[in-house]
Amino acid sequence: MFFKVLKADGTSCNGGNAQWSLPVQNADGTWTPGDWMPAIEGELIPCENGYHLVEDAQVLEWLGPLLCEAEYRGERVDC
Repeated sequence: MFFKVLKADGTSCNGGNAQWSLPVQNADGTWTPGDWMPAIEGELIPCENGYHLVEDAQVLEWLGPLLCEAEYRGERVDC
């Protein structure tokens, strides 16, 4: 399972300045996921070019105001 740590307004809080599309809670209590982020252009380089997601064991190290469950598609580079 992966997570994204953000500021309360949905912007990056541990580097970068991306605005993330946040999930929306429906009237019945279920959630609709936010939109996919744009594809990364160029080579994936940890902490330089890509999106930073954390695994459950890393959450406390990166904790911020908003914690969202996240999915990824495509290539992945572990740090």
